[in-house]
Amino acid sequence: MAIENETVQEILSGDDVTMTFSFPFKIYADTDITAYLEVKTTKARTLQVLGVDYSVTINPIAEGGTITFLIAAPATTDWVDMLSNIAYTQPEVIPTDGNLREKSLEDGLDRSVRQIQQVNARFDGVVTLPAGVTGVVLPEGSAGAYIGWNSTGDNLTNLGAGVTGPTGPVGPSGGSAGVTGPTGATGAAGLGSYTTVQVVLSNSSDAIATGVWGDVIVPFDGTITNVTLLADQAATMVIDIWKDAYANFPPTVADTITAAAKPTLTAADKSDDATLTGWDTGVLNGDVFRFNVDSNDVAERVTLSLEITRST
Repeated sequence: MAIENETVQEILSGDDVTMTFSFPFKIYADTDITAYLEVKTTKARTLQVLGVDYSVTINPIAEGGTITFLIAAPATTDWVDMLSNIAYTQPEVIPTDGNLREKSLEDGLDRSVRQIQQVNARFDGVVTLPAGVTGVVLPEGSAGAYIGWNSTGDNLTNLGAGVTGPTGPVGPSGGSAGVTGPTGATGAAGLGSYTTVQVVLSNSSDAIATGVWGDVIVPFDGTITNVTLLADQAATMVIDIWKDAYANFPPTVADTITAAAKPTLTAADKSDDATLTGWDTGVLNGDVFRFNVDSNDVAERVTLSLEITRST
């Protein structure tokens, strides 16, 4: 018998009346088919037991056959799911001494085709890599991690879901044309920890001009403990920081907090100051920082970070 049907699964609806359901694929024994009842709304599946819940009749002439429920007709709320389940063996024995029977040969070949159809049906339901991708290996299990692509996109790795911190300070409300708004700082976990207030000064591909470059409002009380400058290249640059209450906005040079120790680069691409000699380091909720470039030779982009230890 030729194999003309590629189907390995048949799903039909119950109707509270019908006891017998047809399937179109070839099987060789009653055990070559598996039956489930699946609740349509919840997708809950119950395996049916051959000889207890149903019996099987194989069509002796064509592909397919029927299963007959023995206890009760499947309800209208259920699907009847019939799956080909031919064992992955080859029971046909080819006679020796030239006594080759056509039926033995054809049954063996048909059985192989049916097994291939079952494997192909299962393969269609699995996650696969794009064509041509090789060498990808699943990482070993790691508690609380999930699997994703690595930073180069050529293999899988364990990843951890990061915890989102509280919302940081609001970005600057204005500034000269071309200003890149400062990145909001990650909120601190509690009193005594610190928050970084950060502003990015950038003038595209030109050296940063002198003057005001942005404002940041701070929504908590605290004390400034460190200032850092990071430039795109070695430069000589001085930045002043002015601070005043929101009610007195905008701050002016008269409100400088840096005294004679302004954040400075001297032929360098970075600087860090935790001494803050002469600085007014106190910060109140609602204070506004204004960043003014006093001088600059070649820097085109500079990141200024203020580390503030929180007291509220």
